[in-house]
Amino acid sequence: MKKLAELQARQAEIDNRQKAIFAQANSATAGELTEAQRTEFDALESEYAANESAIKKCEQDAADAARIASRTQTRVSIPAQTARTENPTSPNGGIQHIRITNEVMSMEQIRGIPAERRPEVLTTKNGGFRSLGEQLQAIANAEINGNRNVDDRLYWEAVTPSAAISGAGSSVPADGGYLVQKDVMSDLNNKAFNGGELLSRVDRIPIGAGFDGLKVNAINETSRASGSRWGGVQMYWGAEADAATAKKPTFRQDSIELVDLIGLAYITERLLQDAVALGAVYSKAFMEESIFMKEDGIYNGTGAGQIQGFMNSPAKVAVTRTTASRVKYQDIVGMWARMWSRSRPTAVWLINQDIEPDLFNMQTIVQNVAGTENVGGSAAYMPPGGLNDSPYARLMGRPVIPVEYAATLGTSGDIALVDLSEFAYIHKGNIQTDSSIHVRFIYNERAYRWVERCNGKTKWVSAVTPYKGSATKSPFIVLS
Repeated sequence: MKKLAELQARQAEIDNRQKAIFAQANSATAGELTEAQRTEFDALESEYAANESAIKKCEQDAADAARIASRTQTRVSIPAQTARTENPTSPNGGIQHIRITNEVMSMEQIRGIPAERRPEVLTTKNGGFRSLGEQLQAIANAEINGNRNVDDRLYWEAVTPSAAISGAGSSVPADGGYLVQKDVMSDLNNKAFNGGELLSRVDRIPIGAGFDGLKVNAINETSRASGSRWGGVQMYWGAEADAATAKKPTFRQDSIELVDLIGLAYITERLLQDAVALGAVYSKAFMEESIFMKEDGIYNGTGAGQIQGFMNSPAKVAVTRTTASRVKYQDIVGMWARMWSRSRPTAVWLINQDIEPDLFNMQTIVQNVAGTENVGGSAAYMPPGGLNDSPYARLMGRPVIPVEYAATLGTSGDIALVDLSEFAYIHKGNIQTDSSIHVRFIYNERAYRWVERCNGKTKWVSAVTPYKGSATKSPFIVLS
């Protein structure tokens, strides 16, 4: 490229000139630049930095151009607005481009899109299924016809056992299913994530095509003592230089493998005839059950073929309650003291509603100097409305959220203080759906099955010992 060559030549000129400036200064003023020399040198330095950025851009442009030019015709891809597929009769060497717009496409155009890409390319506006209900009707018809003469907008993804990231076999359904249209699927997922008190707060990590999980290198930090922070990084003051010892951070490798969350729903044949009602009922059922199973997993999951919840995490810190079968103010203080300080601004209290009477009666106590008499106090729990204009109640300034997954009063986990941004939740975009008339035939009902792939666990593998003190800290605190 001409521009790249010109920039490189100019850089050489600047380099030579800057060296000449210092040579002049060395011979005339013992290396000290005059004001004029300093002004010229700084201007050249700014120009050199600007040219470096321009050179990098030119080199990237050249690399991209070479990469595109080296592509073979067997490569099939679909840019954001274009579908490309093979057509041996086309004049451009076997590659046919189909423009994807919001205009409704004909079935001929749809058939020209590779089948495996149709769930991604088609939308409710350009000729795809107009609703989840309409796609479910098409899936039902495909099953009735023995998967012959299937609607061209459907794509069956046959899933076979594949290698998991640990090297073991990954458990996936053997038969597969029809992929839910992408824009419909996104709407379902968004409702699930936004509608869940826990799902909306976890760290969500999407997993790309061709992968079965996530493997990451993480800092192996279990103590904040000197020499242990960041897994072994340590710094010294200058006066301690003689005692300095070489240190380096240590890492641990953590992995999360996708697991299957399988749903089953029964739909009457009468409801199946109404696409609008079918889509509304099915999407609400899917959303509600999906939220419940995932959030219960985030709270209580065992980690055996399912999400490992914080209740079963090795990073959990259990605080012993002061009074059996009760929640007292001292318990709240004890839990707050064990919460990792950096997690306090984003932590929330998760409770079973059975403990609310204890919370409403909770007060801070003020005693006389001798400590023999209670002389005052104030409410420790701030309910929503009234004194507190937040939609949530407050404890220690953090939201209090009732959830179904917390244990009943007096049981470990009836109240938890957690920072869910320290919980990793992985998920794969595609949702598979299939139907069967045989399961509930005598009841005139059709069974629908959906399969989505997800998993999750805490990012922490243990509580951390603080720099000062011995009581460990964690983003996941429960009352035992």
